[in-house]
Parts: sequence; structure tokens; C-alpha cells
Amino acid sequence: MTNKIKTLIALCLLGVIQSCIQSVDYSTLYEKKVVVNCILEPGEEQILKVSFNKAIGQNFQFEFPDEVDAHLFCNGEDLGRFMPSDRKGEWKIQHSPITNGNYKLTVSVPSWETVTAETTFPKTTPIQRSKSNSRIERTFVQQEEAPTYWIFIFRMDYFNGSYYTDEYRIMRNPAPTENSTLQNEIGTTHPGADGFNSFMEPTPIGFDGYSDIDGKTISHYKYLRIAPVQAQYPLRFSLETQNIVSSLVYFRSVSDSYDKYMKSSLQKIMNIRNDDEPTYWFDEEKIYNNINGGLGIFGACRDTIFQINERIDTYFNNDVPYENWPFDM
Repeated sequence: MTNKIKTLIALCLLGVIQSCIQSVDYSTLYEKKVVVNCILEPGEEQILKVSFNKAIGQNFQFEFPDEVDAHLFCNGEDLGRFMPSDRKGEWKIQHSPITNGNYKLTVSVPSWETVTAETTFPKTTPIQRSKSNSRIERTFVQQEEAPTYWIFIFRMDYFNGSYYTDEYRIMRNPAPTENSTLQNEIGTTHPGADGFNSFMEPTPIGFDGYSDIDGKTISHYKYLRIAPVQAQYPLRFSLETQNIVSSLVYFRSVSDSYDKYMKSSLQKIMNIRNDDEPTYWFDEEKIYNNINGGLGIFGACRDTIFQINERIDTYFNNDVPYENWPFDM
């Protein structure tokens, strides 16, 4: 190859590189929209959050509309208008969702187009403990095939300077405390585990004596997404996490919209955490949005919660009477 040709190729490549590194004008990509977030949950009160989105580089302070006319519908019936709550940008309505109810949300802000969204309230996930009277066992049973659900674990035992304060509590109505922390790693033997959020370099988590399933399982980041799977039911499976000791296990049944929102959000978080992932530099992973005319999520979920407390074997081993166990009333 002659020197003239080499020089010509080098000049062409230089031009290509220079054209690739020109700054991007993000201002042309921004369009101000109404942001709506509402997740229906069991209970008598439902919360709606309404705000406006921000452009990249803008001061990240929420901007809230002063007036909102929002209505919730169930199976075509208008359940009423959301009323202002004590918190800025929040609105509330009194309603206890019904299973399989088809819900519609309409939100009108002055000078803006009315935004709408729809969702369905899910059934409870058919999960039971493998042993109904055990709070040590990490093995669970799925009674029948079920729509997609999520699993995550809150660690309850926290160090308070000199001792663990939550280790021996037995909850009649399991619920996290202000000191609870979401476990970073979780694994399972369930064949329906999605695996989309398993670690790039799989870290096996070993099952110990509190599970009747031997071997190891791949570690996932914070959550397990369990998709429908053809299997023989009832289906037994085990869970594992690091330092489980005293924890709350959540089985969260979700609407289709909330499932897509959760998965896309977690994918985005994992890409941002991973410097080697190309989408860290590009906005290729989009967060799911089902708000027609706006941004945000309208979904539904309900939880089945079990407590795991491995410290309880102390009472078994020392023959402490059941009535003397430290129940949290």
C-alpha cells in the first residue's frame, strides 16, 4: 500500500472520529409532561402522586401542579375523586381494591391534556410454607401455576452497638421495621426464576441445614422474578440469601403493568451499576410507562409475607414452653 493511500485512509478515519464526538444537544429531546404514579395495594386508602418531569441537567426538585382532578374507576364505575393529602404532590382516595377488578385512572391538570391508564388487581400468590408450624424452614410450596410474581427478603436482625435487637422476635403479623434492610443477594431452586438480574459473574449461594434441598443456587440482585412454568404442582422450592438469620420473605403478586415496570427499572439500575455495559452510556434501557399522554406507572400489587427466624431453634433446644416465646403482639 502506498504512503498516499495510507495518508488518505488516516484522514478519512480522523473525520469519522471527529464527527462521532460532537456534543449532543439534549434540550431537543426534552418534552415536559405530567408524571403520574399510583400503585394499588390492599388497604382502605390509595395514594396518587402527580408531578412534572425534568430535563437532563435541570435542578432535580419536584415540580407539582397546584390543581389536580383525578378519578379512579373500577369495572366502569366511578369510585370518586382523589383528594389532597398532607404531603405536597400526593392525593388520596378511600377504596379497598377487589381481586381481578379492572381499574382505570384519569388525571386532569389545568392547561394539560388528560392522562389515563388501566390496570388489574391481582390474586394472592398461592404460596405456603413447606411446614406450616416452622419459622426456620426456608422451603416453600407453590400450590398451583400462577401469573408472574416477585420475591424479595428484608433482613430484620440489626446490630445495635452490642447485640442484635430483632433476632428473637416472632411476629404474628410480619411487617418490616424502620431498621429493616433489603437483602442484596437472593437465590432459589424455583424453575421459574427469570434470571435476567443474575450477577454477571455468577456467585453460588449454598443452602445450609435449614433447607432440605442440597447444592447451590445462582445469586440474583435484590429480587427474584418468578414466571409461569409448566411443572408438577404442588411445587416445592427453597430460598437462600446471605446471613438470613431473622428475615421477612415477600411473595408479591403483581399486575402486568407493575411487573413490566419492576423489570425495566431493575434492568436500568443494573446497567448503571455496570461500567462495562454499553447501555451505561446510552439510554437504550427504557423504563416501562403505561400512562397515556404522560409518564409514570399505574399498577397493582399485593404481598404474602412469611417470617424466617433461625434463632427460634434456641427455644426448641432449651424446651422453652410455646407460651413463653417472645411473640410480637
